[in-house]
Amino acid sequence: MQALSDLGISIEGSVRVGDLELVAGAGRSLDLPWPRGASYPGEAAALSRLELDEQLRVAAVQAGAEFLDGNVEGLELDGAVAVATLGDGTRLHGSFVIGADGSLSRVAELAGLTSASDALWGFALRYYVEATVRRGVVMYWEPEPGRAFPGYGWIFPGPGGRANLGLGISLGARRDGADLVKRSFPAFVADLQRRGLIGDVALSTDRRRGGWLKMGLAGTRAARGPVLLVGDAAGAINPLVGEGISGAILGGRDAADAIAASPGTAARTYRDALAARHGSFHPTTAALHAWMATHPRMFSLTGKVITAPGLSSVLAGPWSMFWNDLLDGAPPGPTQAGARALHAFARLVTTRSRVRQSAEQCMADLGA
Repeated sequence: MQALSDLGISIEGSVRVGDLELVAGAGRSLDLPWPRGASYPGEAAALSRLELDEQLRVAAVQAGAEFLDGNVEGLELDGAVAVATLGDGTRLHGSFVIGADGSLSRVAELAGLTSASDALWGFALRYYVEATVRRGVVMYWEPEPGRAFPGYGWIFPGPGGRANLGLGISLGARRDGADLVKRSFPAFVADLQRRGLIGDVALSTDRRRGGWLKMGLAGTRAARGPVLLVGDAAGAINPLVGEGISGAILGGRDAADAIAASPGTAARTYRDALAARHGSFHPTTAALHAWMATHPRMFSLTGKVITAPGLSSVLAGPWSMFWNDLLDGAPPGPTQAGARALHAFARLVTTRSRVRQSAEQCMADLGA
């Protein structure tokens, strides 16, 4: 939101999202205050992706971009020149190609910037449903007592009396969990209803969207030569939350800044910017993500600890700030100090993680 504001872009039709509620286990819950920032607003906004993307497209066109609609079928790289071929045969020549085409990026594949075996995957399924939601809820759901679903579910308020209802799974290096999310969704919704968090809703398939999440900047080289990858294409998705819009917007800004400031070394300048922002958080939380994917009982225990009486009031603010990767730009104080302590603890317990070591090597390569 701050980056868009800096660009003079005002997102219309959105609704404010403030403090959240974290639900874990049989009935424990924790109020998660939205982190208050020194250089970012202390709230979020919700809007359908269709509307958000269209507003950003219009803003780009108004700033001078030319819009073409087509699939990238080919990419030729010749020194400092790139040629992209669209499905209808149109050939686009440019000094740079910015791949912002999602986790299954065709640009990244054609440019040879991905390593599938090192990637860190998740999958999320969401519906837009007719429902009035008082505030956003994040749920560490237990399909059976003491055994958490390896991910989390959510329901967030949206404009026009609609809510965003979803369930995501952590998969580690595998990409075979989409069907499990689909099969589990009705039971997840039934649990929300038993808890009184949502009423009767119609799960209409035309309002359902699913997507793969490539996280932690793992398994992808973010830039080489005239090709720069941003957002999900670069794997710039928060491994703990599965959130990628902020990483995409900030990454897009960094890529543009790198090209404008130093076109001859844009790839390296851009990689350095990513490493500076994500170099500690992403490798650490990538390891936590992989651990959650394979230890559902320990993940369940973690949820209970976070929401335990006595601990929850102490952990709420710091956990919200750490979990959302909002340490940078936060004002000094107890919440920031607590978030730094959580980050230090996470780095301590993941010291020997092969996932973290691999992600750190990838981040080191970003700065090379």
